Amino acid sequence: MTTCSICNESEIKYKCPKCSFPYCSLPCWKIHQSQCETVNDNNTTTFKGVKEPLNPPEPSPNVIYVNGRIPSLAEEALPSESLLESIVEDPSIKNLIESNAELLHIMKELVNLDREEEGSVPLKTLDAIQQQRLHNPSFEKLASMILEKYYAQK
Repeated sequence: MTTCSICNESEIKYKCPKCSFPYCSLPCWKIHQSQCETVNDNNTTTFKGVKEPLNPPEPSPNVIYVNGRIPSLAEEALPSESLLESIVEDPSIKNLIESNAELLHIMKELVNLDREEEGSVPLKTLDAIQQQRLHNPSFEKLASMILEKYYAQK
């Protein structure tokens, strides 16, 4: 037998239609109703005085903070200058960029965006690259070729 969370006396018979909070009677429901709030921004239900919503929020796909701190790039994770130069000078990559005016324009915009950013992790540039990869097939082809060359030489 589970007792009512409001009066702690009677057996649970009902659940709140907004948040599924268990209660036993009309008087307990009225007490609960005064504490139950629907938050309009994400349609979750909370109680006054309770800090967390009953429905846990969806995890963000773009979490960039770890323990409240901005991450930094480890130097050993970055490719060497010589490796980058060999990839950039590869004839197939140069040919793809030079034969596609849109790709050339995108690359220039990304370089400018990277120059404008401050901090050790270029978050806006990384986001722009990801958006291009998702929505631009020719950029995705270029990115795949670069990554292929990178992993082949590593």
